[in-house]
Amino acid sequence: MAKCKACPHKKTCRNECYGENPCDIALAYDRLIRKVEIRDDLLQKQSDELGALRKCSLAENGRMFGDYTLTPVQDAFTRKVGWWISKKGFTTARYCFTASDEKEVEYQIKNGLSGYIRLLDDTLQGVDATDRIDRLLKDLLWALPKEPRSDLVDNDSGFWTDRAEILCPSEAECEVLANFMEDVLQGLSSITVQTGHYDPEEDVRNSEVDEYTGFYYIRFE
Repeated sequence: MAKCKACPHKKTCRNECYGENPCDIALAYDRLIRKVEIRDDLLQKQSDELGALRKCSLAENGRMFGDYTLTPVQDAFTRKVGWWISKKGFTTARYCFTASDEKEVEYQIKNGLSGYIRLLDDTLQGVDATDRIDRLLKDLLWALPKEPRSDLVDNDSGFWTDRAEILCPSEAECEVLANFMEDVLQGLSSITVQTGHYDPEEDVRNSEVDEYTGFYYIRFE
C-alpha cells in the first residue's frame, strides 16, 4: 500500500499508529478496519451456528433395522454425536460409535451393524434373565401368607413371609425349599440364598420372643 500523502507522519494506512493527530484518511481507514473485523466475527459466529445446526440435524435422524434402532444423542458438553442401539420392547440401550457426519454414520452401519446387534442381544439376555428372576421372587413373596397359620393343622404353621424373607416351620422344609431356589437361580442370577433360625432359647435370653421365634428363614441377597 502506498504512503498516505496527506499524513504528516508519513505513515501508511496499514500501520496501527497514526500519531497523536491522525488525519481524516487514517481515521476513515481505522473505521473500515473495524467494520471488517466485526464482519469477520459475525461470519465466524454464523459458521459456528450452522455447524451446530448441522450436528443437531444429524442428532434428530435415527435409523431403524427391523426391531433394532440406532439413535443419535448429542453430548451437551462436547457437542459430539454418539449413536446408541436399542431393541423393540426393551428399555436398555448400548453405545455403538461417535460420528461427525452422514458419511461416517453410513460407514459404521455398513461395517459394524451386525456386531452392534450382537453386543446388544448379549446385554439384553442378561438383563432379561435378571428381570425375570426379580419378578419371580417378588411374586413368590407376594403370594405367601403374611403371617403364620392361626388354625394349626397337625401342628404345622406353614410357610409365610414378612415381604423380606420366607419363614419356614421346620429345618427340613427350610433346607428343601432353599436347595430348590438355589437350583432355580443357578446360572441366571448373582442372587444368593441364605438360611437361618430364630432360636427360641436365644430369643428368651435376649427378651426378643415374637412371631418369628422358632421359625427357620430364607433370605435372598
